[in-house]
Amino acid sequence: MIPAGHDALRFPNGVAVERTVAGEQVYAADFFTGNIVWTTSSGHQVLATGIRGLDGLTVAGDVIYGSSWTGGTVWKIDRGTGKRTLLLDGLTTAADFYFDAVKKQLIIPDMISGTLTFLPLH
Repeated sequence: MIPAGHDALRFPNGVAVERTVAGEQVYAADFFTGNIVWTTSSGHQVLATGIRGLDGLTVAGDVIYGSSWTGGTVWKIDRGTGKRTLLLDGLTTAADFYFDAVKKQLIIPDMISGTLTFLPLH
């Protein structure tokens, strides 16, 4: 959907798929620039930028949750405005996480520390 070497997504890492009535929407994170790119069959758009080391990514309604492996942080990004809110910091390496929609929480592995963090989403 985005050609290799494209400036918006040169180092793809995190990927999330949202299923809607209109079809599937694909979101991808660029590990180096911290771009979150929304892609459809008609093109792409950068929704947020600047969260380097993006690893985990999920879409939940009007927000995107992303983890930074290098920063040890977890972010909430408003899909409409691109505004970022820091939800958690202090991890050594916040890896790909699990979004538990039933319990409304993220389960985040810290690979280097060997721990799991359960982050309630309000």
